[in-house]
Amino acid sequence: MEIYQLRAFVAVAKHGSFTRAADGLHLSQPTVSGQIKALEEDLGVVLFERATRGVVLTTSGAELLPRAESILAEIRSFNGHAQTLAGRSSRTIRMGLVSDAKFCRLGELMAALRVERPDIEIEALGGSSGWVMNSLRKDELDCGYFIGSAVPADIFGVILGTLSYRVVAPATWSARVASAGWKEIAVLPWVVQPELGAPRQLAREMFREHGVEPKKLIIADQEDAVVNLVGSGAGMALLHERTAHAAVDTGELVFWGDETKLVNLWFCCLEQRQSEPAVLAVTETVGKLWA
Repeated sequence: MEIYQLRAFVAVAKHGSFTRAADGLHLSQPTVSGQIKALEEDLGVVLFERATRGVVLTTSGAELLPRAESILAEIRSFNGHAQTLAGRSSRTIRMGLVSDAKFCRLGELMAALRVERPDIEIEALGGSSGWVMNSLRKDELDCGYFIGSAVPADIFGVILGTLSYRVVAPATWSARVASAGWKEIAVLPWVVQPELGAPRQLAREMFREHGVEPKKLIIADQEDAVVNLVGSGAGMALLHERTAHAAVDTGELVFWGDETKLVNLWFCCLEQRQSEPAVLAVTETVGKLWA
């Protein structure tokens, strides 16, 4: 039995759905299903049974859920105490970025810390929102940015602002998609970011809302790669409005439709670490920069 399996068990029980639990954990649905199956095999009991909508706990699952929650809470407490003993109040803070340094105001943050907390140094690492969540839990990051509607239960987050995303198409497709609806654009190729990225999650939500599923997905790791692929005629995409406007202004892309997908930008750390002096100082400084 592994800790990540217990975390998946609690998440599925909370959401009543493998898909929603996977979204909350920033994992793929097959990964969460596989973790639950492995846990059931290790324990020798069935934890969930299928319902009309999603899944429900079996009698055994309902009895084990409070114990799983207690174990996870104790692990968080243990880690928090160990981190305090390690003297993490005065050391290099490992911070996760979900976009470029300029967008995350890294320079402004480091300048402010030099004045207010010269004992704190920042090591900035880049990745997706899902990567930030997983790295916080693995103790590979101390804090970081996150894009999503809400943060998981074991994460403390401060909302910095709201980001908007728009659907874009190659400029050469302008006439082709001008009168197209959701069903028509769903059959076209789509350029999306990897599974753990916030834009991928947003795109999935958007497709669900309109009852469609894209037929072909092209994976691109970074926003600039998405812009390049879409501009070259590879497919459509959901892009951060700031990036989209810049590409539309240069004539590479065109907007499709008027729909805007809104999502929160957060600054996060593990819940049990929010009061650590260095983590708290960085969180408060980031909050002031975005206020």
